[in-house]
Amino acid sequence: MKSEIAKNGILIQEESVKVVWSKIYLKVREKYNKIILHKKQMELANDNLNILRQFYSRVEMQFQSGKVIKNELQRAKIELLGAETGYLNAEKDFKVDKAKLNLLLGRAVDTPFDIKEELKEEEVELDFKELTPLAFAQRPDIKQEELILDSKVRNLTKEQLSRLPSTFVGYERTTTGYENDSTIKIGMSLPLWDLNQGEVKKAMVEKDEQNLKVASAKRKIVLDVYEAYLTSELAHRQFKLLKKSLEEANELLRLADLRYSEGEIDFINFLDQVRTANHTRIEYYQGLFSLINAISRLEKVVYVSLRKEKYFK
Repeated sequence: MKSEIAKNGILIQEESVKVVWSKIYLKVREKYNKIILHKKQMELANDNLNILRQFYSRVEMQFQSGKVIKNELQRAKIELLGAETGYLNAEKDFKVDKAKLNLLLGRAVDTPFDIKEELKEEEVELDFKELTPLAFAQRPDIKQEELILDSKVRNLTKEQLSRLPSTFVGYERTTTGYENDSTIKIGMSLPLWDLNQGEVKKAMVEKDEQNLKVASAKRKIVLDVYEAYLTSELAHRQFKLLKKSLEEANELLRLADLRYSEGEIDFINFLDQVRTANHTRIEYYQGLFSLINAISRLEKVVYVSLRKEKYFK
């Protein structure tokens, strides 16, 4: 029994390593995707900056020819400066997150590296009824609790066995004076005092307490999986709506430029449409980032890669 309890102790520590690994996996993956998001936001900010630079040049030419008043030129200048500020902020966020990832990987914050990947929609099949049994079978924290329970059961058996007579065999050799004799001794110890009742009761209480912990851990896992599942479902539905909005925003931006060039829409209307399109494009990539993160969190909760990757072993 002592040997089996010791083996369980080793397995418990191995599961502890997996718990730490799952946390590291989520942190690194989220930070990596955050860098990709900020890289895309920087690209969008640059696109918006170029649009407003062209717009300012148009307004400046119109002002010089007397077609617009100075207020419109000033407004265009303010919008351009705001776009430049937005680009600088996006660039700063991109650099800070790269430094944070370096720190997370144990490297110097200024270690150079490049990100070539893009955020992409990930299609995974989600079924709450299938995910919950997977979590019970795979999550290292529940395995830990079950191993502890097994050790408590074995400890109870060990204490109960301690009630039985304990036999021993010994060997003694006497070389005192003129004697040179050897003796084999056989003995038996009896727990006559209380038949080890105290330790047995203590072991029984510890086993019952651990049973409750296992049941509580399983209830929490059901909640964790359910919450992560709903978050993933919500993120997926929201992204589908954002996908449709992105198509409309790209068309809105194209038509806004065309109609302003032809004089069909005024100064304020053009700025409003550009701002709406830019905001929608940013929201699209933020929604994509949220969807990817929701799947990653669900993977951590279940401790299974839904993307068929080899991260969880």
